[in-house]
Amino acid sequence: MGRSITVVVIGTLPGQPSKNGGKKRSLEQTQSNILHLEMQIQVELAWSVQRLKEEIASTLDRELQSSVDIPPENQYIAINGSVVCDADSVGSVLLDKRTIVCAIDATQENAPSRETTEQSVAVHALERMGFSTKRAKEALDISNNNVEAAVAFLTDGIYIDTSTQRKTDDRLADIAMNKPYYLFTALQSCDPDHLVDMTLDRMSAAMQRQQSKQEVDEIDTADEEETKEEMSPAAELVYNEADFLQEHLAAAAIERLQALGFGREEAYNAYAACGRDENAAANLLLESFAM
Repeated sequence: MGRSITVVVIGTLPGQPSKNGGKKRSLEQTQSNILHLEMQIQVELAWSVQRLKEEIASTLDRELQSSVDIPPENQYIAINGSVVCDADSVGSVLLDKRTIVCAIDATQENAPSRETTEQSVAVHALERMGFSTKRAKEALDISNNNVEAAVAFLTDGIYIDTSTQRKTDDRLADIAMNKPYYLFTALQSCDPDHLVDMTLDRMSAAMQRQQSKQEVDEIDTADEEETKEEMSPAAELVYNEADFLQEHLAAAAIERLQALGFGREEAYNAYAACGRDENAAANLLLESFAM
């Protein structure tokens, strides 16, 4: 699926060298051009950011009509203020954005030569896997420019002696083929009697742990029972206090019923008959008085 996006290109490009004559020889000085332009590029969402950089370089070559080589490592793509990785897909980083910024620093003294050497190819391969240029170069220096050994060092932290290619290949093959099955291989090469002894030891240790756990549970249960026994007097005090408050409220209600002109015994009987409902007791007393 294609999409047209706006690319804002800013940065510095090397200009054409100019010769300044001297008494004995001419001196070439490189001029730098400040770049700031916008251009429309048709991209595919399935492209990688690395492929997008190559398309930007070719479009710039046509726009500027120059022979300046702008490698992808000198381009920095930023979308919504964040620099994206070369291994990301264009569709995942663009989302609904239509404008990206491409910063370029391709001055002659800083631009690396694009020689098709073994190390440059290996660095590009590691960059496409998502590793930074600095870490890729460090891993390649340690692994003597062996890409597989560098990947093993970057991912698993495994240092592999790459003095000879055959030794490296054997070591990598051993890691790739035997690492997932190391337990199975160890069991096959183990003495059956040793396996039985090891199983019994593990079972004994498990039984001891289970017994210790049961003892701890029993101790915790005993502590909880003691705590409940210690808390029981406090619970009784709370219960007595509640009864006291209830009796206090009942006494106040009986006094209010007496204030209506009834005797204490009549007020108490009516209050008890109505289930300690003061309003119902008052209605009952008034009805009996009317009769």
